[in-house]
Amino acid sequence: MNKFPLIRTYILTFLVILGYLCIDFYLNGYKEFFQLNYNWSNKQQKQRIKNVVVDSISHNYLKIGIPTIFDQKIELNANCTFSLDEKFVFRSVSVDVDEDKIIFRGVFWINFLPERNIKETSLSVLDLPMIQKGDKTIMMIGDSQLIWREGKFTRKKISRKIKTIKFIGSEKDVFGYPYSAELFSNTETVIKDIKGIEKADTYILFLGAHEEDLKNTKQRLKVIIENLLKKGSKLILVSPPNYTNKSKLEVNEVFYKTYKKYADYSNITILNLGNRSNYEPAQVLMKDGIHLNALGHEFLTNDLIQTLKKL
Repeated sequence: MNKFPLIRTYILTFLVILGYLCIDFYLNGYKEFFQLNYNWSNKQQKQRIKNVVVDSISHNYLKIGIPTIFDQKIELNANCTFSLDEKFVFRSVSVDVDEDKIIFRGVFWINFLPERNIKETSLSVLDLPMIQKGDKTIMMIGDSQLIWREGKFTRKKISRKIKTIKFIGSEKDVFGYPYSAELFSNTETVIKDIKGIEKADTYILFLGAHEEDLKNTKQRLKVIIENLLKKGSKLILVSPPNYTNKSKLEVNEVFYKTYKKYADYSNITILNLGNRSNYEPAQVLMKDGIHLNALGHEFLTNDLIQTLKKL
């Protein structure tokens, strides 16, 4: 008589736990299984190279040999998504074509890592859209700080914390998140295209690592900021860290003094990366004394997350 209620309790408990796990996976599965952040049902093959030979392969590197004769119009750059054998899907930080070889560096395998003994196969260029459900558009404008080394994780980490935003831009990082930055961008290069830049709800501007002509930096920053404000957008101005590289000692001061003039603007937020009283500048910078290290990028990402949540 007493055993039946006990069995029923076990079954009910099991169903509750199963239901919880299913709901948790639905809500948070994209965090642990990043491949769920892509729209696989809309995946399309754009181009294909047959008879490629795998030279070497690892978790973040791929070198393949290609036929001496293939369509030179095939798109081969870091903005693309690729697949080997039409099933091993990946992206990469850089793509270099060297005669009869294609070298992918900083590879991110989206679904599976191929067997190391894979030899002759095919390389496909895919259109694999990212799933970004947010309606508040964010564009990151900047230089190598936003895309090199630890910088390539910035958008991914922000997206995991804030689901109401959507990154836009002309380029794509290794995970597929759009941005508007180039390795050696500075105010001189950014100002050339600032008028025609895509409209975003919020712009994040982070320059300084490759600033050279400081004599005109203030004026160029003013023009860039005013053109972005004309779009009716909000701005997050990231003031560079306190560089320890002797060639960059004046850059931080020039940017900070320029940005300080906009401190009272209700639609502008200033993040001063040099304002870390508990840390020496060398603790947040790489050995070059310019680029943020892992700790520096952790500060930057956390500051951006907190700021974006308030906008």
